[in-house]
Amino acid sequence: DTLVCLDSLQKQTFTDFEVILIDDASPNDSVAQLQNKLPPNTVFLPQERNVGFAAANNIGMRRALDDGCDFALLLNNDTSVRPDFLETLLAETPAGAVSCPKMLFMDPPDKIWFAGGELDPKTGKVKHLGGHKKDGPEFAEKKQVSFITFCCVLLPRAVIEKVGYL
Repeated sequence: DTLVCLDSLQKQTFTDFEVILIDDASPNDSVAQLQNKLPPNTVFLPQERNVGFAAANNIGMRRALDDGCDFALLLNNDTSVRPDFLETLLAETPAGAVSCPKMLFMDPPDKIWFAGGELDPKTGKVKHLGGHKKDGPEFAEKKQVSFITFCCVLLPRAVIEKVGYL
């Protein structure tokens, strides 16, 4: 999964970025395997113990901000992105906004996994918008939603500095 994700990032039309890969203490030999196959613009930060989702992402965000990045994109390793993904996401994200793209299943690739989330404040019930539906024009528009998933989220530096880490 990780190598497929990294390969899709190497094919981006937008090229001014670095990949910061956090290995959260994988129990197998994946660290050794990854070290031999990493693309050139990858900073690899293997952890000696599993620190969990939030702490691992915080390590990556701190490194991104220390490196002078204007944004941090949190992206799970079981994802693959289209070549125009970064270019489109950056162009369509309003200044200072947090952005989460629509996500599709790998198979079938036209089925929606997540297109935003809604919260009913009266009942406390939540739902994924578009979940398991065929992708179509009704899911093409950008919109404000009640919640997003952090398996893929674009965070501007200013938001991280104001709100803090995970």
